[in-house]
Amino acid sequence: MSKHAWPEKVVIHARSNPNRSSGRLAMRSQRLAEAGVGEARKRGLARLLLRWPSKRAELQRLAQNDPVTADLCEAYELACAAIDYWQRVAGGAAADRVIEYGSLATLVEEDILSRLH
Repeated sequence: MSKHAWPEKVVIHARSNPNRSSGRLAMRSQRLAEAGVGEARKRGLARLLLRWPSKRAELQRLAQNDPVTADLCEAYELACAAIDYWQRVAGGAAADRVIEYGSLATLVEEDILSRLH
């Protein structure tokens, strides 16, 4: 893996009886995935709250009560995280990625703000 490559997907293999442990492993993987989604949504909402302090109460209410907005908060966080990543990478393609993810973050932000009205 190169210095700046995204990490490879980690695959966990059950070591003992596959019939017994695979169910627990699947449940644990699902819980970890759900926790990651929840954290990304929280971070995305936090970014939006910092960017739009005058809309704080509305954004919090909407993110809590509207699943689509919660998903958009997650998408916003992922786009912002990608911008952060590509800003640290040298090279011409990195600059292009920053622009692409910046456009995506702007579109997601506009979508979220349009849901406030």
